[in-house]
Amino acid sequence: MTKQTAHMKTEIVDGVLLVVHGHEPPSDDEWEAYLAQVKLVVATGRPRAMAVTEGGAPSLSQRTQLNRILRGTRAIGAVVSDSGFVRGIVTALSWFNRGVRSFSPEDFEAACAHLELSDAQLHGLRSRLDALRDSLGLAPFASAGRGRVASRDQPRP
Repeated sequence: MTKQTAHMKTEIVDGVLLVVHGHEPPSDDEWEAYLAQVKLVVATGRPRAMAVTEGGAPSLSQRTQLNRILRGTRAIGAVVSDSGFVRGIVTALSWFNRGVRSFSPEDFEAACAHLELSDAQLHGLRSRLDALRDSLGLAPFASAGRGRVASRDQPRP
């Protein structure tokens, strides 16, 4: 039996669903596991999610499943990616959920602000983000100056 390579990892961190995609789209099994976590976050009454992707994105069928679950909720989502393809998908998702927005990796702090995260939440999320990326064989998010996290009280260079 061949071991399938993971393309997506998820985890709920401090009430925020954190999603990391590699370069490839998620498998249907990975997507089903993700949707189970979406349902848990929706049940909290304050659904928030951050997806960070190297270009992997859900298929049309997978996005349709997600839209069905989120219908009628006030979910807030931030998708962080350099990919124009991914940004197009986020635009399509925003037609059904106005709370989802895309951000470049350099705008990681703005993505966190969109999710209304505290500084403590931001740092905890960042640590888990790097752990999830590592589990997919991806470099830490901060490599090459991406996703720099500084205190909001300090001036930016």
